[in-house]
Amino acid sequence: MSGHDMKQIAYDTWRRCGQNLVDTVRVLKSENNFTVTRQTLASWRDEYDWEARAARAEAEEKSLSESTDISDNALLNSLLKQKANYERYFETLPAGRIDNQAVYAYSNLLKKIVDIRPKEDGSTVDIDRPKLFLEDMDFIAKTLKEIDPEGLKVLGRSIDVIIARFKDAHAKAA
Repeated sequence: MSGHDMKQIAYDTWRRCGQNLVDTVRVLKSENNFTVTRQTLASWRDEYDWEARAARAEAEEKSLSESTDISDNALLNSLLKQKANYERYFETLPAGRIDNQAVYAYSNLLKKIVDIRPKEDGSTVDIDRPKLFLEDMDFIAKTLKEIDPEGLKVLGRSIDVIIARFKDAHAKAA
């Protein structure tokens, strides 16, 4: 597991634990057999500005939950516009730069789009999530190949972890 993977797992756990460092240390050890000190977590929290990142994520989640009074079509159209904005943003990243937070937000956005997209009869759509995931990964890989071949290598090294996390998230959602 790379240092970035460990920090991402630590961040996700920290959020799940209500941003409590002591609980995060305990859960990381019990769930991931990952030993880290409270001081190390605090330094990562400060260095990578986890509090601001969590605040942005919570604001986005709150905004989406408050949108329930908006028609599904209006919400879906808004999410699709955000998706297009992220795709344009990814195309403009300078060579050698990967914005992991934007990739994470884009992935969450795609999940929300899939979750609310209606069928023609108004019921929920049965989506082939693995197919959608592969299509999105293909888009990201092609974009990286054009703008940042080194970034594509990073994606290649991380793909197993990304797929495992996707499968885990998909299993929990099912």
